Amino acid sequence: MSYMCNDVLDVINYAKETYGTEKVGAMGYSMGGRIVSQMLIEDMIKFDSIVFVAPAVSLADMVIMFGGQENYDMMKETIKGTDKMYPFPGAYSEQLLSNEFFNDLEAYGEDMAELAAAKYDGNSLTIYSTNDSIVRPSVSQKCTDAFGSTVITESILDHSYNFYGQDPATVDALNTAIVSFFTADLAKKSF
Repeated sequence: MSYMCNDVLDVINYAKETYGTEKVGAMGYSMGGRIVSQMLIEDMIKFDSIVFVAPAVSLADMVIMFGGQENYDMMKETIKGTDKMYPFPGAYSEQLLSNEFFNDLEAYGEDMAELAAAKYDGNSLTIYSTNDSIVRPSVSQKCTDAFGSTVITESILDHSYNFYGQDPATVDALNTAIVSFFTADLAKKSF
């Protein structure tokens, strides 16, 4: 994930240099919530506003997603001490996982939300489904509590949150909530 964090930082720096962007809002959906959290913990950037959508900040949830502890350990052991990548068949495409990925995943255990929140003093919004089977609702609520987030919950959707187009009305409602939050929150920040 360190590489992903660096990629995000490169995009932010490009926007700042190219467009004169001063305020930076981040939206982290699932693993993106983990990336935003890692960036905060490692003092990579100061975000001005954050939206989390089902943030994958629990190591236990990640182990479950990878097929349970036995499968997770087997994946790690298969590439341990090599520069090989483990091909994991993700929900939407194959993911190549490195030793560094597993090290990053385990670096903050179950305290990731609290560690990240301790490095953040802005406003945040957390959106999650009470029916999410990938990131447990209790994990999203833990992140909500740690950050003192405004929260939007719903009980119909699963982890896809219909971002993939199954229900245009839901996609529109979620996008409107996210854009409205950022618009209001970033507009009141002064530099």
